[in-house]
Amino acid sequence: MKFFLIQLLFVLFGTSLIFSQTNVKITGNIQNKGNFDKIYLEDIVTQQELASTDLSDKGDFSLEATVDKANFYRLRLDQENYLILIIEPNENISVKADVKELYSPEIKGSKNSSLIYSTFKSSQEFDEKIEKYAQKVQKEKQVYLRKFILDNLNSLSTLFFIDELSIENDFDVYKKLDKSLYAKYPDNFLVLELHKKVQGADFLSIGSAAPEIDLPNPEGVNIKLSSLRGKYVLIDFWAAWCRPCRFESPNMVKLYDTYNKKGFEIYSVSLDKTKEAWVKAIQQDGLGKWTHVSDLQYWNSAAGRDYGVESIPFTVLIDKEGKIIAKGLRGEDLEKKLAEIFN
Repeated sequence: MKFFLIQLLFVLFGTSLIFSQTNVKITGNIQNKGNFDKIYLEDIVTQQELASTDLSDKGDFSLEATVDKANFYRLRLDQENYLILIIEPNENISVKADVKELYSPEIKGSKNSSLIYSTFKSSQEFDEKIEKYAQKVQKEKQVYLRKFILDNLNSLSTLFFIDELSIENDFDVYKKLDKSLYAKYPDNFLVLELHKKVQGADFLSIGSAAPEIDLPNPEGVNIKLSSLRGKYVLIDFWAAWCRPCRFESPNMVKLYDTYNKKGFEIYSVSLDKTKEAWVKAIQQDGLGKWTHVSDLQYWNSAAGRDYGVESIPFTVLIDKEGKIIAKGLRGEDLEKKLAEIFN
């Protein structure tokens, strides 16, 4: 009898284990997979790998895992490229995603997972509206400060606000203020600093020749700015760590695709510290269509010093002869300028 009870308990216990462990199947496709050849499913909290499988040449995959409760999981290609999934037992999930836009996947069979990304998309749209509104208010502020400075060229109080105007976009204002204050307060330290800044930026004035840049691309081959002579070139100072730069990436790609065949090129100079971060950002944002160079010297970049770069993103637009025709353009302002040139 005792042996029979033990057998019965074993059967019941074993059966409960079988029913408590349920399989989840995930199939899908990863577009633009590049060098990724495997995909992994792991528990976010414990970081335990639950399953993995190979990606086909076309990016197709299929894997199964055992889960016993609803939880958060990560479907990843590597530590920086992944999707967040909320998986419940017995779900049959389909995932389609593009490595270049991992935050816009198509997910079926998992309502909670779909909600993450549909809400994320809507949230991004709000962020874009906030950015556009912020740019509008910033322009209004600059108009106000520009008028204040021009109305008070003899006042030292202007030095508190002049730096809020870009010397690239408001060089005439800087020159007028420098001329006025330097004549009245030639021994003032801050006035002298302004004078040096204006003198240094004068060689980058509209109509002057853009200084040569000769730096290596990601493959280690030096590419001169002058090698693009004969085309309109946007010199773009940026970095992988620069959020406003990355926010601008989709617009840059759109403008390049629109005007490249008409004679437009982009020459991007990175102020990154590491090649890995630099190259990964180029791949993630789909910027590989144009020229990229860097000496990986961060703010000590030789080109950055030559162009007086104090913040990024910073752009210089040059004509077919290599002369500067605009500075500091991005977003709608850049789009309007290129439309003016090519249309």
